Amino acid sequence: MSRLNVITLTAGGVAATLLILCLLSSGQRYAQVPDGPHKLSEVPHIARNLGLHVRSDTCDDTPSDRLVISEQPLSWERVSDLRFADLDHPCWLGTVAVCAPRRAYAHYEGSNGATVWGNTLVIGDRDLIERLTGSSPKKAG
Repeated sequence: MSRLNVITLTAGGVAATLLILCLLSSGQRYAQVPDGPHKLSEVPHIARNLGLHVRSDTCDDTPSDRLVISEQPLSWERVSDLRFADLDHPCWLGTVAVCAPRRAYAHYEGSNGATVWGNTLVIGDRDLIERLTGSSPKKAG
């Protein structure tokens, strides 16, 4: 085997090893879940223990991929009027939506008025997000 072939094999081995290490480390990063609920079904118990109200965002209040948590009971009509495109709208006062799976709502991550909580994303009233999750959402600026 020539010296060039040995160098090529060694460089290829190093590159393959680095690639595998990068893939493994990125897989570990995504496998880790921040503190908070792993499933949306865990959220009502946490919220009710804090004296908060919980309802689904569906007309018949069946579970979906979002739960609305509020300081006061909300009607379905009020829940259906929440403006997900405007997290600064007054409709969010005293109200948050807990959304899962978090990846389905990735476009909100990093938004003003949104925070990751376990496998969920919480959006809406910043004070209520902090009360529910113990973590401050990103502030504007």
